[in-house]
Amino acid sequence: MSDNVPSALETKTVVASAPGKILLAGGYLVLEPKNIGLVIAVDKRFYTKVKLFLQNDATDTTSTVKISVTSPQFRQTWTYVFDRHTLSLTSAINCPTDGEPESNIFVEKTLKIALLYLDVSLAIHEVQITIWADNEFYGGGSISESNICSVHDVSQSPRGHESSNMNDFQWQPAKRVNGRVTKTGLGSSACLVTSLVAALCYALMKDDGNVMQQQQAIITGLSQISHCYAQGKIGSGFDVSAACSGSHVYRRFPEAAIRNVLDLLTSTTGENAEGDAGNRDAGSNQTVQHCLRDCVHGQWQSDCIVEPLNFSSDSLLQVILADVAGGSESPGMARKVLQWKNSQTDPLLWTELAQVNDRIAKLCQSLLACRPTAEEREQFANVTADEWKGLQQDNDISCGSKLIALHQALSDSRKHLKAMGDQAGVPIEPDEQTLLADATMQLPGVVAALCPGAGGFDAVACVYIQDTENSVRRRIERFWSQWSNSAVGPLDVRAISYSGGVRRESADSLQI
Repeated sequence: MSDNVPSALETKTVVASAPGKILLAGGYLVLEPKNIGLVIAVDKRFYTKVKLFLQNDATDTTSTVKISVTSPQFRQTWTYVFDRHTLSLTSAINCPTDGEPESNIFVEKTLKIALLYLDVSLAIHEVQITIWADNEFYGGGSISESNICSVHDVSQSPRGHESSNMNDFQWQPAKRVNGRVTKTGLGSSACLVTSLVAALCYALMKDDGNVMQQQQAIITGLSQISHCYAQGKIGSGFDVSAACSGSHVYRRFPEAAIRNVLDLLTSTTGENAEGDAGNRDAGSNQTVQHCLRDCVHGQWQSDCIVEPLNFSSDSLLQVILADVAGGSESPGMARKVLQWKNSQTDPLLWTELAQVNDRIAKLCQSLLACRPTAEEREQFANVTADEWKGLQQDNDISCGSKLIALHQALSDSRKHLKAMGDQAGVPIEPDEQTLLADATMQLPGVVAALCPGAGGFDAVACVYIQDTENSVRRRIERFWSQWSNSAVGPLDVRAISYSGGVRRESADSLQI
């Protein structure tokens, strides 16, 4: 607590969390609203704790509220001042524990959007915010070969599956290589934005029935707008959608839905050339506020979720991710791919890939609804995908033909994306990743391995058959841990269901 906060103030603490994601199908194409993406939410989450210091009476009419945001993983604190009268947020002093101060554009711009939308009561004297993430977001959650067996005993794991009890959780400082934070492609910025928006909504919105019914849509709308605002462009939004709603088949919202509010936020009357909104007058900010609220309450989000994907502890399919040393700049890659696509008079690869993605989505939905017997699972889990056709012909196993079709569809997706990358001059599936993915697909029980999302050098995802003993997963983890061609770290990451998105956590069980 800051030195000038009276000790007699009451406090209110809320915690929100949002899951990471893997885009299994739809990379690049999902930028167009006519195409779909298959986005999988995972059981590793980003957390935001908001602590309000409340005055017992409203005699203090000070217009400003001090807001501090601390990230123990980044050893950084960012401090801001929000003016309730002008609705402006200004950056104060950023205090690193070590090294030079750094700004955080996602924190700052999300605060600006959320506080413009929400009502900050006169009773609020100060706001303290803490943000942190599961270690897997920053390359700190790789499974070593020596503990592959132990992580599958959920009762012995510090987190278990989707456990919100963090008493035993030990976060690690974010890893840096050559001054840059290493990331594993789980969508940390989207999760940060979503958990921060949600925690502020839970803390500042009135807790009545009508608001609770609207809260999910409000959180989604504010998160999408905040993320685009921070990025300086309107992206596909699938990562924010997964953070808000869990695993699903996604369709992008129309750009026009949020273009007006973003233009107003960045216009000369809304934000100066340095991106500082602190000099806006109250009238300008109120104009932005009205536009923002109208935008959030619009219906543009309703068509984004095409179909839910319900992964569970006994679903036939499950997912694992490998952290591969390297890294790639997705925005730069996307620009080049779109330039290539726009230069094609008849982009056949693009059209065919859209059809393949539709097939993948339908097959995944169908297979997630299948519940084969344990014996049937074991039959497919114990042989490679190349042997599944013969197995199916001999035994006519339920879901067998769909498993074979999904293996083929995901393989077709890889071929199309690699060819598209070659033509566009972009390493969507680099040769190093091809070697790893091809070798992984020769393991028994593996449906497919591929470069998720925009591709590049930083990760490989694997869809596999979830058998009762977790033997397929352990086999993949051991194989990746022993891979000698590049540094590969299997991550303790699993797919979670639709409805596993943003949520309010128990503040008492989260110790940070």
